Amino acid sequence: MASCKSLFLIFLTTLICICDSTTTEKKPPARSQSFRLALGSLSKSSVSKYAATSSSSSHKYKSSVHVSMAPIVSLPIGTPPQLVPVVLDTGSQLPWAHCAPKKSPSSGYSSAFIPSLSTSYRPVLCHNNSDCPTSNPDLVPPTCTKLRCTYSIFYADSMSISGSLFHETFTFNSDSPVILGCSPVNDSSGAQGILGMNLGNFSLVSQLGISKFSYCISSNNLGFFYIGDNTNDNNNNPNHVTKRIDFTWFPDEAELRPSLDKDAYTVHLVAIRINGTKLNVSESAFWPDANGSGQTIIDSATEPTYLVDQAYAEVKTRVESLTGARFNMTSSQSFEMCFRGNNVTAAAQAIGDLGLEFDGGVEMVIPMERAMVNVGDGVSCVGILNSGLMNRPGSILGYVMFKDVRMEYDVVNKKIGFGEFGGCGS
Repeated sequence: MASCKSLFLIFLTTLICICDSTTTEKKPPARSQSFRLALGSLSKSSVSKYAATSSSSSHKYKSSVHVSMAPIVSLPIGTPPQLVPVVLDTGSQLPWAHCAPKKSPSSGYSSAFIPSLSTSYRPVLCHNNSDCPTSNPDLVPPTCTKLRCTYSIFYADSMSISGSLFHETFTFNSDSPVILGCSPVNDSSGAQGILGMNLGNFSLVSQLGISKFSYCISSNNLGFFYIGDNTNDNNNNPNHVTKRIDFTWFPDEAELRPSLDKDAYTVHLVAIRINGTKLNVSESAFWPDANGSGQTIIDSATEPTYLVDQAYAEVKTRVESLTGARFNMTSSQSFEMCFRGNNVTAAAQAIGDLGLEFDGGVEMVIPMERAMVNVGDGVSCVGILNSGLMNRPGSILGYVMFKDVRMEYDVVNKKIGFGEFGGCGS
């Protein structure tokens, strides 16, 4: 399991049409806990001018998953297809890839996208401001010069990544080009981009009209990713989806609730149990208030779970009461509920199961052994952090909580399904 070396970073991002035909990039910070890239509000009308959106659910694709700080899948971009490793991210919008001018033994960029090798590559050009997909005009006024639409994604720590927008196809949608971002290569290893799968206008889900997708991340950091129905999802599959919860989308409430991530998969968590005991946390702590604070989302690119102050304090108190002084609970990096060596397994067993109860009485029961994060040097920690560390007024359910569980996103019916802990057999 990847070590968690840094705090979670919230990335403030905005798509911009800039007056420049060149692109620049500052290297994003290493993200051992999350690769979240949340784009700002975008105009749906401007997207439709470029993306051939589809209401069909016929798109089908399968990729293996491996985890290297975040879940990475292979995306077949271009014609002929080039398999580009990208982070699977249900918490961001614009799909983008690192691009290199050519492939050569000396470049070291063998996994980046090479636009010159694709016959279906088309840059998004512009003659005036209205030609470019635009961000909320209250944030950054869009401009266009030198015939090229480019984007900039700004991070909360002042880092940024920029590039040009382009049209491209995948093997599973050769007749429906989508808008992607193309950013200069800054690292030849690891993921070479982000596959944005939230509910925003520029996500792959919205551009292709994807009705269903699913993924599973196993305890050994491998798994699968499906677009469309998983034909192996049947009652004989140990990881068959057996429970479903509603998710909520807030497409029109961003201006009314400034703290709200309107395009996220928001779920209605109502209670947390540890070792069978319900924690004393108000249900309202997990649901967005009038300002948007309290929102609970599922983010596939974030490893630990982040809980609001009230919930985190209750979890920590309960863990302390169950472990006492027997297991020498300590802190490591950002984590406060950590154990070392042989104490890890014994402490996890003493803590017992973690129960997440959602609206409608649906509960996911997670063995604590599966909710531990290995931070290195023989230390593992309960994979829960205080959301105050990332200055976010809400909770994020990270993928550590869903290891060995098939996660199914039924976009049309606004449901998220999950199976029992049966491994990630396809």
